[in-house]
Amino acid sequence: MRRVLILCNALDDATRQSRGIATDSPAASRKVFMAARALAGIRVHAAVISQGRGRYTGMTRWHPGAARRHGGVPTCYLPFVDRPVLSQLVSVTAAALAVARRGRRPGQTVLVVYNRSAGYVPAIVAAKVAGMRVVLDLEDGYPGAGASLRERLARFGCRVFDALCGDRALLACTALGAATQLRPAMAYYGVADDAPRTGTILEGGVTALLGGTVSGSTGGELVAKVVELLRENRPAWASDVTIEVTGKGESIPRLTALAASDVPPRVRVWGRTTDAEYAMIRARVDVGLALKPNAGRLAQSTFPSKIIEMAAAGQLVLTTDISDVRAVLGGNGAVFVAGDTPAELIAALRWIVEHRAEARARAVAGSAAVARLCAPAAAGHRLAQFLFGATERVA
Repeated sequence: MRRVLILCNALDDATRQSRGIATDSPAASRKVFMAARALAGIRVHAAVISQGRGRYTGMTRWHPGAARRHGGVPTCYLPFVDRPVLSQLVSVTAAALAVARRGRRPGQTVLVVYNRSAGYVPAIVAAKVAGMRVVLDLEDGYPGAGASLRERLARFGCRVFDALCGDRALLACTALGAATQLRPAMAYYGVADDAPRTGTILEGGVTALLGGTVSGSTGGELVAKVVELLRENRPAWASDVTIEVTGKGESIPRLTALAASDVPPRVRVWGRTTDAEYAMIRARVDVGLALKPNAGRLAQSTFPSKIIEMAAAGQLVLTTDISDVRAVLGGNGAVFVAGDTPAELIAALRWIVEHRAEARARAVAGSAAVARLCAPAAAGHRLAQFLFGATERVA
């Protein structure tokens, strides 16, 4: 039997709430669980080993390990104690024991480690002793070519970690191939689910969704400035626009203040939601916003995985032109903004309001492009072929 273990910090809502965790990444968790489900769909046994960790709260609380299923995915949540030093010791030890225990089962097993973490090293050693292949899933950028001692030590640590993995790497985008010596390496963007939007988009008003971590580095401040400018200038088309906001981050207070006014464009801020609540909001939204700055530090060294769920859900993606987004959606599969100024985002929103038929056609094209590359069966087969022996490389 072929098995895949994914060592990560993915969380379902029940575990997140019971452990009082508010620092997780819903997009990262979704990508992990969807990958496991796609593998299971092609008869690869896939399970998640989650550290189930959050930021320290100053309260000493012990959370025992737990076994759950999330969307059908077997998930082992490791014990977590909310106490510095002891917390790391518990997580490191528990991860190594969990991997070693599963390594004794017959069949071929691959351990996928989600990003580099010193806490994963004992688990990687346990996997190697058990004869597992270890694959690094590299999701974002790492220190550049700076000469400071900290940067040099960081680069050395990355090289040591990769050498310990010793095999191959999944990459969030093709540019991350330069951030690791592991080969072969393959860009993997995630899995599109089967929950398209009900009804036709862009009928009546235009509702856009900004979700996830809402900050300056993800477009939160840009959206707030756009709302302020539109309310100041009051163009007629802006009365058709509503912006809904989910998630957490430093821009939430500013957007919440804007939501107190009914002057168009309207703003609704929901804050952090459960998966079910988010799905209900997403089902009525016309436009998905992915606005990491074109000139940002991670513009070419990460991939906004939420564009996969947006396009799969039938939304029109309004995105900055970063990373592999254009390659995934196609030039006519989204509305791209090439700069990071309010004027450019305002122009894009106005185009959508005033060109509904063309905007719908772009949404259809983007959805079709994502379905070809990221549909569960296609993504599962591609992922399994790479993990268990394919040699596909990034350019």
